[in-house]
Amino acid sequence: MSYPAEGVESAIKNNIEDVRTFLESQHKNCYAVYNLSQRSYRVNRFENRVSECGWPQRKAPTLASLYAICKNMHLWLRQNPKNVCVVHCTDGKSNSATVVGAFLVFCCLFEKASSAMHMFTAKRGAPGLAPSQRRYIDYISDMMSNTPLMPHSFPVILNSITMSPVPLFNKMRNGVTPFAEIFIGEERIMTSSQEYEKIK
Repeated sequence: MSYPAEGVESAIKNNIEDVRTFLESQHKNCYAVYNLSQRSYRVNRFENRVSECGWPQRKAPTLASLYAICKNMHLWLRQNPKNVCVVHCTDGKSNSATVVGAFLVFCCLFEKASSAMHMFTAKRGAPGLAPSQRRYIDYISDMMSNTPLMPHSFPVILNSITMSPVPLFNKMRNGVTPFAEIFIGEERIMTSSQEYEKIK
């Protein structure tokens, strides 16, 4: 679901009071809200049942936080058959799709991340996931398989990055502008976008 909004913004998004009223009338004391956006609201709006789990749109969360969210949701749903999880992000698509896809493979409802994402797409529309978000759903899938493949946490040294095939440039330089960015956690430690500006 998209971010539950107030005021003018609620004209195009879910109104926070409507969402609260629905949850209180249909799932009283049996719901948990997972806010995957970087925006926040008063958690008492939802009876202090909100978990703030946000990260930037179109980026992958850390593997540890994605696994922790899935584990928390799984534990909540196992406590009572009436329990429900409400997942929302800014647009109701990419971050929500990342968590829902990961959760579906975490619960072994699907063996492959692609199958989980087909289910999400059929129910909610194409989420427009970034490649890193798809990869992290694959990681959860690998961790939950019959022969679990656990990712390592050792430092990795990148000696080079190769783009193949090389994108075509034109003389006016208004074509493709490839660049690479490297992140450690949420911190960008390298970008080649400035190097491109130097060679103009």
